[in-house]
Amino acid sequence: MRPKTYHTIADFRKNNAAALKAANREFVLLCRELGLISGTRVGVDGSFFHGNASAASVKTKKQLEAELAALEQDIDGYLAALERGDADAAAAEATTVSAQQLADLQARAQRRREQLEELARTGETQISRTDPDARRLSKNGQKVTGYNVQSAVDDQHHLILTHEVTNAGNDLGQLVPMAEQARQMLLDGQTTEAAQPLEVLADAGYFTESDIAACASRGIVPYVPVPEKTGAAERAGRLSAREFVYDAEQDRYRCPGGEALHPYGQPDTRNGVNYRRYRSRASVCQSCPLKAQCLPPAGKRREILRSEPRPRRWSGIGNGWRRRRRVMRQRAALCVTPVRNPEALAGVGPLPGTGV
Repeated sequence: MRPKTYHTIADFRKNNAAALKAANREFVLLCRELGLISGTRVGVDGSFFHGNASAASVKTKKQLEAELAALEQDIDGYLAALERGDADAAAAEATTVSAQQLADLQARAQRRREQLEELARTGETQISRTDPDARRLSKNGQKVTGYNVQSAVDDQHHLILTHEVTNAGNDLGQLVPMAEQARQMLLDGQTTEAAQPLEVLADAGYFTESDIAACASRGIVPYVPVPEKTGAAERAGRLSAREFVYDAEQDRYRCPGGEALHPYGQPDTRNGVNYRRYRSRASVCQSCPLKAQCLPPAGKRREILRSEPRPRRWSGIGNGWRRRRRVMRQRAALCVTPVRNPEALAGVGPLPGTGV
């Protein structure tokens, strides 16, 4: 029998990935047969898990470049000392540099070059010496060296349908893959499509207009709150974009001072979403009594960028606002228990209801 070590469980998971995935699939199929899964609504959330790496073992491109520069400076200094020793016998006796020390420095410098080349080749921004997939992650003040594990949880008994291990620092871009994985898991083994579309609940950290549109095109109904993007103006004590009212018939905005912001320039398309810019007249803004509350000191006019179609405050398509709020309150309860318990066991957060 092989002796158990700190990486025994990690090796088992790596060597038996296909079997573990198959076991998870059979478990979900069994739960579905027993009526334990509704299959109509899932919550998606991400959790930080510690990896087999310390924060010091993870290096960014900037850190690697700084370390390489320092190593090359030391190597240049050693080579200069050896050259002085070759030219002067007295200097040679005073030189403490050995060939082994120089070789060690050159080897370390070469490792940094190889790591920088790997970052350039993979497009990654960090690299770990001990756990190649671990990253330094930070979200809402929480810092972990490890992984961002995405989970999709069914609403009936809070069973995890599927999960995905990522090293992304946030949840942007994870909505569509997790929603699609959950849908495929629910369709697995069925001969007909579900009678009603799958509803996917997620927090504002998942919101991108392109992901909302992609879900809709797949027949998935997303419930994701639209994040407020007016924080900078509000923190500076200025009027936020929420104070400007859009007039759909006239295709213009009305500012708090009663003046109009008209379309300007050509529409711009980014990630499949159309944007249109609206702006006021500089002459009107300069004489407006609300100028100090609306513009920065050097500002001449106010501009607003509008997306088409404009996302609602909640992106649950075609549903009343009371239903959307009720659904989002359910999301908070739906994802907390199955996600926070593994987090607590992984040493990231407290056990729910215990505070320990």
